[in-house]
Amino acid sequence: MNFTQFIGSFKTGDASWEESPVLFERIHIAKNIIKGIYSNKRTIKAPEYLTDFGLRKTDSPRIFIKEYCKKLDKQMPSVLEVKKNS
Repeated sequence: MNFTQFIGSFKTGDASWEESPVLFERIHIAKNIIKGIYSNKRTIKAPEYLTDFGLRKTDSPRIFIKEYCKKLDKQMPSVLEVKKNS
């Protein structure tokens, strides 16, 4: 699974992840960036864009998305898959 597939697995209308305002905003920002839509309009819920998904070396964003993936029974792409598909 690559990063685009991972982000695409979060479907609109699925209350399991949309109930979190932080995750909701971060997923929508990621979907827009993948589509080439860049916006400077964001709230404090999404301060680091894609870094929030643990793609860079920082621990707290990775912990955030890993815990949500566990809760939602989703599998994150591996670092190797992300590098291979970038």
